[in-house]
Amino acid sequence: MDNMLEDLTTSAVFENWSVNYDSEKNIVLVRFIKKTLLTTELLNEIQAVIDDMTSNTPYLLITNMEDKITPTIGAYDFYASKERANKVIKEAFVLASPTLKIAANFYYKVKKPIVPSKIFDDEATATYWLLSEGNPNNIPK
Repeated sequence: MDNMLEDLTTSAVFENWSVNYDSEKNIVLVRFIKKTLLTTELLNEIQAVIDDMTSNTPYLLITNMEDKITPTIGAYDFYASKERANKVIKEAFVLASPTLKIAANFYYKVKKPIVPSKIFDDEATATYWLLSEGNPNNIPK
């Protein structure tokens, strides 16, 4: 399966993370590119960039954390917030680290996020799920 986010329309790169927005597919891709402490403040900063890129239109989201992040308790609260559910339609987490997968499963059980979410090993599979799940007319070719 090819990477379906090749033709990104808007990008922003920061010291520890990047954001790409494909307006045609309505997918935002957040990648952490250095080891990062994932705090509420950082997540609010990322959210502001995304809001600007998407003009506050609800979107599909891939968050590629691999093994480069350490989430704080506040980060879990941020991901489960009701306000966020008004912006994110569905969310796919790309996690390579077994430790992050355990933390994510704990997050699902304890926080019970409002936004439909799923964990993946790669961005291509995550993109396919976001575009096809529950919408047979939107299955990527």
